[in-house]
Amino acid sequence: MFITFEGMDGSGKSTQIRLLAEKLTALGREPLTIREPGGTPLSEEIRQVLLAHRKGSVSLTAEVLLFFAARAQLVDEVILPRLEKGDIVIADRFVESSFAYQGYGKGMEMGFLKTLARQVTRNLVPDVTFYLDINLEGSLSRQDSRGTRDRLESMDPETWNRIRDGYHDLIQAHPERWVVINAGDTVGHIHHQIWTELEHRLSV
Repeated sequence: MFITFEGMDGSGKSTQIRLLAEKLTALGREPLTIREPGGTPLSEEIRQVLLAHRKGSVSLTAEVLLFFAARAQLVDEVILPRLEKGDIVIADRFVESSFAYQGYGKGMEMGFLKTLARQVTRNLVPDVTFYLDINLEGSLSRQDSRGTRDRLESMDPETWNRIRDGYHDLIQAHPERWVVINAGDTVGHIHHQIWTELEHRLSV
């Protein structure tokens, strides 16, 4: 099973992925958890390039291609081989992040992004995607509490609002795959909602 988590920065994805992985491990399922960009040595190197502050601007096309290069390596080296073995893979972000951030947020043509996604993932689609919904004020507050923002987090409020609206459009297009959860709820209640949704899908 391929499970993905989406949401704006500060929505609590990392915490919920950790709790879900701990739950599955306790039940003997030993899931693999990965993050985007990252998850392989090459993909982690690309992550450092993408997140680092640097002099001068970064071309949006270059940014998109770097994200998809990291994703291509992750899909080929890790995700597809593990899914073929019947393992559970939990990903912190997947192609929808590119659609929301670089597409809706920054204006990259969506047809181009979707073509890249099909080629890079070989049409891989998550079995379920959890979207932790947080408003802009909450997202920025949580980002600030973590310290200095990286290059990708240092965007203006208008871009962040377009990203959030973009996620909602993506959810409306394929509601059968998405599970929307209020990220402002307690950590324990969010975890309970996630597990309730997954329990009937898994033989645990």
